[in-house]
Amino acid sequence: MRRRRFTAALIAVFVVSRVAYYAAGVRFGIGPRITMIQLLPQHLLQHDLVRSLWYLNAQPPLLNALYGVLLHVPLGRSFVFASVYIAMGLALALTMFALLRELAVPDAAAFWATVVFAVSPMTVLYENWPLYTYPVALLLCLATLCFARFFRTRALRYAAGCSGALALLALTRATFHLVVVVAACALLFAGCSRQQRLAAAVAIGLPCALVAGLYLKNEMLFGDPSASSWLGMNLAHMMFRDQSPELRADVASGYLSRQALIVPFVGLDRYGAAQPHTGVPALDEMTDDGLPNYNNRAYIAISRRYERDVVRYVRRNPQLYLDRVAAGFRTYFASPADYLALRANRSEVLRAVQVENRLLGQFHDVVPPVPRNPATPAWDEIAWLPVLGYAAVVGAGVVLGWRMLRRRSARTVTARTVVFASALVTYTMVVSNTVEFGDNNRFRFETDALVWVVVVALVTAAVARRQRRAGRRGAPAVSLTAL
Repeated sequence: MRRRRFTAALIAVFVVSRVAYYAAGVRFGIGPRITMIQLLPQHLLQHDLVRSLWYLNAQPPLLNALYGVLLHVPLGRSFVFASVYIAMGLALALTMFALLRELAVPDAAAFWATVVFAVSPMTVLYENWPLYTYPVALLLCLATLCFARFFRTRALRYAAGCSGALALLALTRATFHLVVVVAACALLFAGCSRQQRLAAAVAIGLPCALVAGLYLKNEMLFGDPSASSWLGMNLAHMMFRDQSPELRADVASGYLSRQALIVPFVGLDRYGAAQPHTGVPALDEMTDDGLPNYNNRAYIAISRRYERDVVRYVRRNPQLYLDRVAAGFRTYFASPADYLALRANRSEVLRAVQVENRLLGQFHDVVPPVPRNPATPAWDEIAWLPVLGYAAVVGAGVVLGWRMLRRRSARTVTARTVVFASALVTYTMVVSNTVEFGDNNRFRFETDALVWVVVVALVTAAVARRQRRAGRRGAPAVSLTAL
């Protein structure tokens, strides 16, 4: 009963906060024309959705599928999209609260920790921006919650929920590779009893098969067994964006192709590329209302050429790559609220954003865009509390994982969950900063909610351990050593 009251209070606080932000001028960032590079041309989403999704190669299909469905809802576009993302926001808050309780955080502490994240300006800014960043944050927390509940109850519905959430991640964001989904599902399957194995193979295996089917489809249609054909362009955006003297020298010597001097993600006319006619509009159309259609089949060959050039360039200039990765990590720990695409809503709650950044240990305001060049942000533009939080989560995963390998008794539900969450956070952080550069602080928001949950759980456990050592009564029955 007490937990229900906290849940009702959380819903009430969430609703009041969204009304307050709306009154402050925050609006969902969608206009009459949807022009994001991750999306197919809008008219194809409205009038040729199924075929266009089948021939989609630039991105995993789920975001485009969501947009295509929502564009068919006969209501105001802003209202429909805003309602869906606000619903995701409420789902994220409830999922975080439930996950904190699974990690033995008391109800009151779990409530206030969730409120702090749910009503923060950064969270609201991403809730009002129509990309996959917010859904990914929700799915990561949901997968971890289902993981924890499966190992607590051994109910297959939670194993299926975890596997399904991971599959949805892979179908939304190419960062989450099929290998990650398979590895996580293998852990779930290993946790099943012998009597559950057959049913578990179906419940856990079907989501994996769905992701594998996407990879197989792309291999058959495009010769690219992945969820996105953009790897080469992403790497080129990371390594070729500043046209360094080393790059120009390698092109002049013939070591790299002349394409390396063309900034990626531009129109096909800049490349002079052959444009094969397939009869499929999603693969043939060059532009959509002036924005290049990056799903055009010609970009596949362009991306592969970039990939070959980047590999050769990095072999000759490894230090430049390491410098760019280091700059990516620095950008990663700048405030996600300073991301350029959020500037309209950010200006409406600028003072609140600045206060939040100070509380997170960012001592100097950043004027979007971030980064302004490969050398930024500076050290005083980094939010240092998140740096410590991420370090704590990664470190806890390593320590608890090592203990679990050495002692069977250490394999508690909480320990398993922390290790699982830490693995997801570490994987996402490393991949986001080693293959892309520019949007890194936006990428961080995807894992911020999960990191916050684990940090609160670790702090709660540490406090409880200290209370027990001091001989105090009434401390929560959980400690870091018992995780």
